[in-house]
Amino acid sequence: MEEVGRLLRQAREDLGLSLAEVEARTKIRSRYLLALEEGQYDVLPGKVYALGFLRNYAEFLGLDVELILSQVKDRLPDENHLQLGEDQLPSSDQPLRRFYLGTGFLKVAIGLLLVLLVFKGIYHVLPSKQGNGGADPSGSIVEEQKTGEEAKGPEVELPIIEPQAEEKLEVAIQVKDEQGARCWVEVRADGERIYAGTLERAEQKVFTAEEKIKITLGNAGAVAVTYNGEEFGSPGKKGEVVSLEFPRE
Repeated sequence: MEEVGRLLRQAREDLGLSLAEVEARTKIRSRYLLALEEGQYDVLPGKVYALGFLRNYAEFLGLDVELILSQVKDRLPDENHLQLGEDQLPSSDQPLRRFYLGTGFLKVAIGLLLVLLVFKGIYHVLPSKQGNGGADPSGSIVEEQKTGEEAKGPEVELPIIEPQAEEKLEVAIQVKDEQGARCWVEVRADGERIYAGTLERAEQKVFTAEEKIKITLGNAGAVAVTYNGEEFGSPGKKGEVVSLEFPRE
């Protein structure tokens, strides 16, 4: 497989292209392209996608696709089903951390606020009593009433924090814009069959699920698959039946 990798790299360099430029034109991540050139197939997310990436890369470079695949296919471990978790997919962005304020925290914050307001009211009451001495009792009552009103303080409106809904899994299936291209597709979302039919040339459908999506392709070489925005190209050859499973982890 290292010989195939050297052939890929030499063809790319002969075209004067960098890995970044190839990534932009093939939609295959540069770290996967580098893994193909170095023969490090354990970096790739499984046999089906490794062959798909290799097919698309070799075709882009103008190499003999079938010859390239024949030198690699039998040397990769067989997989009946490919399972991809979200943590296996590369991502250019780090996941956002979400913080939630529990009800316990809110209660403590409100309690501290009330205590501070009460102490503020007591501080205003004591100096006024000492300074008035034998002043009219009614005046003291009025002062105390005002102090009590001050102690209540302004009403504080706390923001309502609503939990953010978890994003759904999304799989897009695009039939290639080629003569005679069509593919029978079956899709199961969270264990329920939601679609079964034939997609025609250049047709695309997008499917979503909460926990798991499983798709079966009757002509894997005629379609390109995208999972949560990550393009993986064709998962197999023309006429090949392939099943893919995408669970949430």
